[in-house]
Amino acid sequence: MIHVARIWYLAVVFTLSAVECYGAGVIAPKSMTRFNVICPAKKLLPQMAIQYSACRKGNEDSCDAFVDTFRTLSPVYDCQRDFDSTDTVNYIVPAISLAGDIDALKYMKLLSELRSKNAQEFFASKLFRSTLDGEAAEEYYYRSLRLERFLKQKAQQPNSNKSESQGARQSNAPCQENGVLSARPRQPAERLSSENFKIIIGDRP
Repeated sequence: MIHVARIWYLAVVFTLSAVECYGAGVIAPKSMTRFNVICPAKKLLPQMAIQYSACRKGNEDSCDAFVDTFRTLSPVYDCQRDFDSTDTVNYIVPAISLAGDIDALKYMKLLSELRSKNAQEFFASKLFRSTLDGEAAEEYYYRSLRLERFLKQKAQQPNSNKSESQGARQSNAPCQENGVLSARPRQPAERLSSENFKIIIGDRP
């Protein structure tokens, strides 16, 4: 049963890829003969590593900076890894791909745990989903879609509670209990996403 569900999941993701440019690499224009010239990865990835560490320790300013840096590193630019070039074709990838799979995955994990408006809107965006490939796509593609749908529905509610929204903006960093990172948001953000949040981060189909 699990095997059948997984096949269905991958088939749907493959179908959506044709609609939303899902997948991390694209073929470079033939006119592009030089790579990593304007790509910001070399400059921003060291900063992102510092922001990531500080954000995990609860520094909300660093969390905001981390999200902004992630957003800046998401477009393709002219970024290329060593193995993105062949004798017949050159590929270009989102700048965040140059962080390597291990670091990129841990950055995506932290982003998915942040509760600020800025972080959630970026996690729910097509721009973020355009950076996903392989294991990252399997883990975060549908979660991003669910959150996008939830945020759209919430924005359409005429009687949304302003005080709760303000509380959510104040809870930028992931919750820490006794120095241990937790995915459970602090109050009052937890009131904002009590039942609906379970839908967002629930198991993939």
